Amino acid sequence: RLEREISKVKNEIMLDNDNFEELELLLHQRRYRHKWNGKTTDVLQNNLGRMYRKKGDYENSLKCFNENLTRGRSKNLPFTEGVALVNLGKTYFQMGDYTEVKKLSIQSLKIFSELDLARGIIESLTLFVNASKILGDDCANETQQLEELEKEHSITAQIN
Repeated sequence: RLEREISKVKNEIMLDNDNFEELELLLHQRRYRHKWNGKTTDVLQNNLGRMYRKKGDYENSLKCFNENLTRGRSKNLPFTEGVALVNLGKTYFQMGDYTEVKKLSIQSLKIFSELDLARGIIESLTLFVNASKILGDDCANETQQLEELEKEHSITAQIN
């Protein structure tokens, strides 16, 4: 358990410092080891997708998140599906496809609302509001809901 927590912190530090080469190698090694031992690779796949997105390699980023989306849907894992949808939304946001962002955020919002997971709802609403504002669409209700949730839970969306 401690090793897993240390690995998570190390991943975030490497991502924040743009240490992509070392991080990519580490994540691929850990993903292989997890597969070999029959463990799930969702988190590692998400970390790879986040790293590719930060590098500007949107093709590989989308591939990673779509693999998790497919897994989440085919194995009825709503949390995995919701996280994949949010990460896809963040990638499309960086690519400038705000209509796709809204579509994905609506899907993830539905899932996280059913799971009653504040972090997921906040991530979804943030994507929806930001994309709506850029598109010039009305999002007053969603903005109000987002502000109330952020205040209530002291959580804001992650940018990576």
